[in-house]
Amino acid sequence: GKWFHAAVNIGLAPTFSVGIRRVEIHLLDCQCDLYDREITLQLHRFIRKERHFSSADELKAQIAADIEIIRAINIPG
Repeated sequence: GKWFHAAVNIGLAPTFSVGIRRVEIHLLDCQCDLYDREITLQLHRFIRKERHFSSADELKAQIAADIEIIRAINIPG
């Protein structure tokens, strides 16, 4: 019954050359054990297109900037 901000990536993870489409959800401020639990995901805002970064550190810096934008989005609850 709780809502959490989340960073979500739906794509191919080009920085790591994964090559298969996948969905990654990183709940913010949640120390939850969600294994074998059902969750509901509501997408509220498109932040940016997926792109290749030259390093994992560059990707981490971009994700940190994305999270600041995500935290500013109003969510229900």
